[in-house]
Amino acid sequence: MPQQADDTKRCPGCKRVLSLEHFGTDRTTRRKHKVTAHCRDCRRERTKARYASSPEMRERIARTSREWRATNPERNAANYAARRIHRRAKILAASARVRARRLGVPFSLSDREIGLLQSRIERGTCEITGAAFDLGPGRRFNSPSLHRKNPATGYQYGNIQVVCTLANAAMGDWGEQTFREVAEAWLT
Repeated sequence: MPQQADDTKRCPGCKRVLSLEHFGTDRTTRRKHKVTAHCRDCRRERTKARYASSPEMRERIARTSREWRATNPERNAANYAARRIHRRAKILAASARVRARRLGVPFSLSDREIGLLQSRIERGTCEITGAAFDLGPGRRFNSPSLHRKNPATGYQYGNIQVVCTLANAAMGDWGEQTFREVAEAWLT
């Protein structure tokens, strides 16, 4: 049998030799590296198969989840709010994908570009007005929104600005220049 590197392990399920980061942590084991016997992929597949074949297991998981949510409403609300903040770009991209299909415009945001959008959202300010975003649940005037600089070009990374909902609605079909002119006329 060929010698394995010290930072790799062979999974008995899929028979692959993988780096230790592909295995879960198991501090109770007597194994050398304190990782689970099977890789995460094999454990995930085994759990899925067990879950799919066992209605009792599905019911037990659903019941314990319901009980936890009922006894921990504050933590549940905090977890939900945190997920919404950290996944806001994915949520906005999913809505944009549906809108693009409905409008017949291109949508070509990759997962990497959605991650870049998330970092732009986490900066916390509108790219047009500089106003602070409200990242709480629901749609507010200062919630982040995806604005297409050129509406016909669709949802492509170079054509998108992360702006507050108010600015996006105000720019509408007329664009940033018209919005600026109206805002300047109003303020003078």
